[in-house]
Amino acid sequence: GRGLDSLGAAVGRASELAKQLQPSEIASTYGSAVVQVDFSWKLTYRGTGGQVYHRMIENGYKAKGGKVFPIVDNGRRFIPAYVQVQGDIEPALTLDQNSGRAIGVSSRGSGFVVTSNGFILTNRHVAYNWQTWYRFDPNDVGPVLDPNTGAVMLDASGSPVLTRPPQQWIPAETKQAGPKGDIGDFQARVEYLMVRFPKDPTPFEASNVRPSQRHDVALIKVDAPPTLSYVNMVDTYDRTKQGDAVTVMGYPGVSEEVITLIKSRDMFNRESQQRILPEPTLSTGNIGKIIRAADTEVRDGFMTFAPSGDTYQLTINSTGGGNSGGPMFDAFGNVIGIFFAGKTTDAQISFSIPIRYGMELLKIGDPTAR
Repeated sequence: GRGLDSLGAAVGRASELAKQLQPSEIASTYGSAVVQVDFSWKLTYRGTGGQVYHRMIENGYKAKGGKVFPIVDNGRRFIPAYVQVQGDIEPALTLDQNSGRAIGVSSRGSGFVVTSNGFILTNRHVAYNWQTWYRFDPNDVGPVLDPNTGAVMLDASGSPVLTRPPQQWIPAETKQAGPKGDIGDFQARVEYLMVRFPKDPTPFEASNVRPSQRHDVALIKVDAPPTLSYVNMVDTYDRTKQGDAVTVMGYPGVSEEVITLIKSRDMFNRESQQRILPEPTLSTGNIGKIIRAADTEVRDGFMTFAPSGDTYQLTINSTGGGNSGGPMFDAFGNVIGIFFAGKTTDAQISFSIPIRYGMELLKIGDPTAR
C-alpha cells in the first residue's frame, strides 16, 4: 500500500515537472503577446477644454514691518502653491498658463494580449493614469493658500504655512471647484494611448475599454487583424504557494532600447526614419509572500485587511518603471498575475495582482463580476 502510494506520488510529481517550461520557452511562446503601452493625458477644464495648471507664485511675502522674506528659502523665484480642500492638501489649480505647470503625464507601461482580436490587459495606472496618485517632486515644498482670498496663509507667528506635495492626490477626484464653482469641472483628456508590439516599429492606436473600480487593472483594445498571439490566463490564486517560480515580462525603462533605421520606398516621402524597436525584458524569481486581503471576511473574530489588496510579493528585482501592466507567468506558462509595482528600501521587491481581477473585466454582463 504505502510503497505503491509513494511510487504513484513520485510518478505524478515527475509528470508535473515535465509540464513545466523554462523561462526561455515562456518567452519564445508568449513573448509576442507582451506589448509596450505609451500614454499621455492632460487635465482640462470641462467648460473650454483648456489645459489646467499647478499654480506657481512669487517666492516672497511681506512680514510685519513691511520687509519681504522668501516663503521657502530655496533660492527659487517661483514656487508651487497648495490649497486645503475638505481637510486634504491639493495642488492649487489654475487655468492661467503663464502662472503654472501643466497637470498631465506622458509615460509608458506594459500590457499583454488576451484575445486574438486585440483586447489587452494592463494596469489602471497605465491606461487610466489620471485615476491614480499623481507624482510630484517631493522637494516641491510650497505655501498653503487661503481658499477665499488666494493669499498665502500665515500661522500665529506671522510665518507662511508650508506643506510638502500630497502623496495621494488623484486628479480625477480633485475636490476643487472650477471657475463657475462647480465641482467636477476638471477632467482628463487622453492625448494618445499607443500599443507597440515586439520588434514592430509601427504602433497601434488603442482605445480605453474598461477600468476596474477596485483593483489596479484595466482593459484596452487595438484594432488589429484578428490573428494576434495571446496568453493563456489561469486563476490559481487559491492554490498558488509561497516559493512558486514565476516569470515576469514587460518593458522596464531601465532596459536599453533598440533603435532601427527604416529606409523609405515611398516616392512622396524619401526620408529615412529612426524608430524604437520594442523588445520585452524577462525577469525571473519566486513568490516571496502572498498577501490575502479580505474586504469583509472575518476570521477568528478579526477583520483581515491589507492596504495593497490581494497581492503577490515577488523576489524579482530587475523590473522597474515601465514594467507596470506586464504579465506574470507561472512555471507552466500560464499568466497568473499582473505586475504593478516595485519598492526599494535596503532591498528591492516587486508586486503582482492576481489575474482573477483582470479576468473579471472580460466578463462583461456577468452579474458576479466586480
